[in-house]
Amino acid sequence: MMTQVNQHRYLGKARKSVDGIEKVTGRARYAGDVNLPGMLHGKPALSPYAHAL
Repeated sequence: MMTQVNQHRYLGKARKSVDGIEKVTGRARYAGDVNLPGMLHGKPALSPYAHAL
């Protein structure tokens, strides 16, 4: 009889965070941190009236 390989060997178990130190110290880079030359920024224009067009 063949033994079934446990596909969920990491489920419910603690694992070491690879980038934990960078996130805690503030050195981690996020998508919002990227600033390129000529980059455009946008902001949604929302209506102050409910259900307005």
